[in-house]
Amino acid sequence: MTKADQALARRARRARDKARVLVGQGDRLRALAQALATLETAPERGRVLMMRLGWLPQRRAVAARDLFEAANAVRQRVRKRWRAAAHVRRAFGEGFAASPAKPTAVEALARMVLQGAKDYPESARKAGVGAPTLRRIKRLLDALVAITNQRAKLLAERRALREEVAAAVALVEGCGG
Repeated sequence: MTKADQALARRARRARDKARVLVGQGDRLRALAQALATLETAPERGRVLMMRLGWLPQRRAVAARDLFEAANAVRQRVRKRWRAAAHVRRAFGEGFAASPAKPTAVEALARMVLQGAKDYPESARKAGVGAPTLRRIKRLLDALVAITNQRAKLLAERRALREEVAAAVALVEGCGG
């Protein structure tokens, strides 16, 4: 949790206590009740979001490693097992710098391998790259992309929660009392 998040959490706790007092007095009852509900559920919602976000780097690294191993095996087969022409080897990712530590590069390599198999099916067949291998690469690629999309979605949820809490705090602080 960043310092800004911690400061906002302190302000939210103070605002929640203040809102409880104000709701009891009947001032702006509906808006304050909504703000109070937001402030009471925000800490748990924030913890859940942070927990879900915390696992994503590990899941992404594992998915990138698995995808790299599968795509690199195809690349090696095309190069060693069948000694394809240079343009065919390049189509299957030969010479492309990819590392399991770099998920975007692994994603690009996997896309190159899939496109190479589509463009040169005879070369893929001669190298021993069959449909099950390509389906596995496609499945792993989809999983890696899904993890990346999930991260963006969770970050947007966290941003929305922050804005919701800030609005509730501003409402309660503006009521006086």
